[in-house]
Amino acid sequence: MAAASSRAGIATAALLATSISVLAGCTNSTSGAAAPPPIEAAVPRDIPASALHLPIEAYMLTPLQSARIGWEQDRALRACMARFGLGYPHEGPPPSGADAGQEFAVTNRRYGIATPSAAAVWGYHLARPAPSSASPRASAPLTDAQSTVFGGTDPRTREAVTRFRGKALPAGGCSAESEDLFPDVASPQGPGTAPGQIVATIKSDSFAASAADPRVTRVFAAWNSCMRGHGYHLPTNPLKAPAGLRALNDARPERAEIAQAVTDVACKQRTGLVQVWFAVESAYQVRDIARHRADLEKIKRERDATGAAIQAHLAG
Repeated sequence: MAAASSRAGIATAALLATSISVLAGCTNSTSGAAAPPPIEAAVPRDIPASALHLPIEAYMLTPLQSARIGWEQDRALRACMARFGLGYPHEGPPPSGADAGQEFAVTNRRYGIATPSAAAVWGYHLARPAPSSASPRASAPLTDAQSTVFGGTDPRTREAVTRFRGKALPAGGCSAESEDLFPDVASPQGPGTAPGQIVATIKSDSFAASAADPRVTRVFAAWNSCMRGHGYHLPTNPLKAPAGLRALNDARPERAEIAQAVTDVACKQRTGLVQVWFAVESAYQVRDIARHRADLEKIKRERDATGAAIQAHLAG
């Protein structure tokens, strides 16, 4: 197995330096199809999913930057509402810290649930943070005046409103004005990440190709066998594991869901499922990045400009 090259994106040096794992020698191809791209580096099973970074992330905003885009847009929205003498819920200080913006992380639940502590509390549910006392109005309904200025339409008649309290109202209201704060960013993950654009396409294509790759389907089967050994008869694809649970839309998971989720994560760890899938998907991304290098370098320059704009807004 070849040593990792610089094409491996932003994966950590420790991850890339690790030698043989369950992926060693697994580069099968199917009859009449192009051979799957080879794995550039083995991934140790003790690397948590949160520490895994796909190569395409080198062309995207960081999760923290993505979260800050939303925060800056909210700040612009509140400033716009204030021009018309109206308040709007305040969401606290700008995002900061290692965990900020994890909802924008590419590998967040990409390969299913993978964190034992979260599974033990939330099962397959998304964790719900406790309500913040700093924003008591965040869940309160908007008044008619707030709705009018927010969306630029009368909430009763649904007709467009161009002036409010003697002042010109932005087309589409304050929400549209705030979204224009970063006019070149159609997605919070940065340039090129909106559906159909180059970064988004590489992300979706690599995910689909890796899920069908024999190196990944073999570890799917191993995971499924592990789950059967604990009495769970589930679809082979681990992303479909929660499909039969009845309380997925409830505020809190049932005990049965938590028990299955804890076993799910344990079987993923035992088989190295997340690490295998990540390594195979990374290989597809490295190949596709090489094919679109010029387009992606342009995206990277746009991404850097967006990052600078975010920092400038924060500083201002």
